[in-house]
Amino acid sequence: MAGAIVSLVLLSGTATWKMFQFRDRLHAFWVNPHWEQRLEQWGMYQDRVIVFFGDSQLAGWRVGPSFGMLPIRNRGISGDQASRAIHRFQRDVTDEGATLAVILIGINDLGRETGATPESVAASIDQLVQRALENEIEIMLCSLLPLQRPYYSPHRAEQVLAINKWMAERENVTYIDFHSVLMDEEGRMKTEYTDDGLHPNERGYAVMTRILQPHLARHLAKGGGNG
Repeated sequence: MAGAIVSLVLLSGTATWKMFQFRDRLHAFWVNPHWEQRLEQWGMYQDRVIVFFGDSQLAGWRVGPSFGMLPIRNRGISGDQASRAIHRFQRDVTDEGATLAVILIGINDLGRETGATPESVAASIDQLVQRALENEIEIMLCSLLPLQRPYYSPHRAEQVLAINKWMAERENVTYIDFHSVLMDEEGRMKTEYTDDGLHPNERGYAVMTRILQPHLARHLAKGGGNG
């Protein structure tokens, strides 16, 4: 009887240990810094480096489940604004050896307390573009995303459209249009793509991944750079 109890305890301990191992592996796959450490260990950043640069809408995009082995570093920071992001561009993009910067930023600039206009947000984003071009980094400018309650307002929706129009017409960049795909017939983010009205949910990110993937593949196939 005692032997059976000991065996049961050992089996239970082994099962628990394997469960924690699985949890740790899953955690490393889902949490961006851990996944990027794995990519670093596997030498995935030796030839190309793609940097996601922006605010929480990028920070919440899980690199591992979405893009697998692609050499992506996620440098999204919650609450960041285009007007402030220029001060970390050197550290988070250029110093990382980026061959491509995927930029999604600007929605936080449109908060009521900032007083920003579409023109001032565009000017801030343009500074990021200029800094990238100076360092021969390819740029993909992502449209600002549509909003849903409680963040949506007709005025803010108009501002988003104006900024997106400017980005779509900006030379020397690739414009990635998430807005029109995520938007419903009233100009808001489709409810199935967001849980809080501001950030994409898992389904929203899946749609964005499908849109962005071919552009990343093209960058990697041609060898990176602006040429």
